[in-house]
Amino acid sequence: LAERRLRGNLSETDEALLLLRMSEALYLSGRHVAVVEMTNHALKRLSPPDEVYTDLLGIHALAFLDAGEYESAERAAERSLARGDGMPFPTQACCRACRSQIAHARGDLETALQFAHEAVRIADQMRGEALNRHPRLAMCQVMTASDRFSEAEAVAERGHRDASNVGGAWARPHYQVMLAELRLAAGRMDDARDEALAGLQDAEETGSLRPMVQLLALLVRLAIHEADLDQAADHLHRVDQLLATADVGRRDEVAWARAEYCMARNRPAAAFEALADGYASLPDWPALMVREPRAAVQLVRMARQLGRPQQARVVVETAQAVAARNPFSHSFAGVAAHARGLADSNLHSLRRAGHILRLSPRPLLRASALEDLARAEYTAGHHARALELTREASELYRRGGSTHDHRRTESRQRSWQARRPRQPHTHHLAEPAVAPAARPKDAAWRSLSESELRVVRLVAKGLSNREVADRLYLS
Repeated sequence: LAERRLRGNLSETDEALLLLRMSEALYLSGRHVAVVEMTNHALKRLSPPDEVYTDLLGIHALAFLDAGEYESAERAAERSLARGDGMPFPTQACCRACRSQIAHARGDLETALQFAHEAVRIADQMRGEALNRHPRLAMCQVMTASDRFSEAEAVAERGHRDASNVGGAWARPHYQVMLAELRLAAGRMDDARDEALAGLQDAEETGSLRPMVQLLALLVRLAIHEADLDQAADHLHRVDQLLATADVGRRDEVAWARAEYCMARNRPAAAFEALADGYASLPDWPALMVREPRAAVQLVRMARQLGRPQQARVVVETAQAVAARNPFSHSFAGVAAHARGLADSNLHSLRRAGHILRLSPRPLLRASALEDLARAEYTAGHHARALELTREASELYRRGGSTHDHRRTESRQRSWQARRPRQPHTHHLAEPAVAPAARPKDAAWRSLSESELRVVRLVAKGLSNREVADRLYLS
């Protein structure tokens, strides 16, 4: 209908407005390349009113962002935000949500959360069209990356309800992507699979291609955890079929799922090839590592197995930079130490990673670090300690629903027990291998919830109760 109307005699304002509405619909259904082309045409050839022009810039930036063209997205978002303060509220919400996603892709979560909060505040005040820009998608993404899972879940569920109430059914699968991802991160494998399958059905019914690709990629990873590689291959095949018929923009999640599949099949060269283009852009745009912290460890593992120390070093330095930008995150700090420990075969760094990640709410991330630490301790001759760590990692994998990893660690544990190695008489290590659980202070820290820990960190910086509440967006 819109294309037929465009062939008629329209004013520049009406043509630009129609192209904007088409772009919004195409964006939510996942056709980001078409959105870039459409908004580019409108911005270059038409002279609509300021509010329409600024809206076009905002959608233009979002489309570039989801196409993985971060620098173009940043330029468009800056232009949109510079013009947007005096614009209608839907435009302001769109501008800030876009800036939030760009800050997230750079690994600056504090800035990302600030922009997301502003976007949601504007949308909630104005309702109507402002809610149709779905700023809660950006907020949920940032909160998940910040390990604020319970809050992220509440935000996504509210956004899912809003999408139904404002007639945006095609936006619902986007929220289901967020819910499935945060449940996987929290080690709730069954819940993640149920949400992903429900989201996939919703996406198929509404023709939302981008969420279909994201959810299938997530189902690949879930099938790998569940030791069903045939099912993972089937999901990958469906993804490839979709990508062959429609260009849906950025495919980071597909590349990551493919790499995980190849690693599960013990094909590190193919895994590295799937992600090879991403190594060079990591320092500026660590989006994959921010969304999936475990990627840093896997990228180092692949690079080392293939004798590519330079790429491993890039990953380690990027992981350390992301951790430095987000000092509140145990997950990023632990992953940085884990990646460095693997890259340098550094037992001290691996111990530090295991210690830090005991405070992370991501059980599979913690289990991975303990598993690698166990191997390093075994190589160093500390066999009893290695067995203890392997048992702990195996139990975390089991509770998290990762059958594939649980079987591997169980097999290694049986193998080590069968060898019955004799412990060396000397135990003078540079760092005493004492489990954090044995330290009363650490046990007390672990008794705090993620929300309580965030409050404690801000109080430790000298903030007042009101300042803490403002920073955390609480009443």
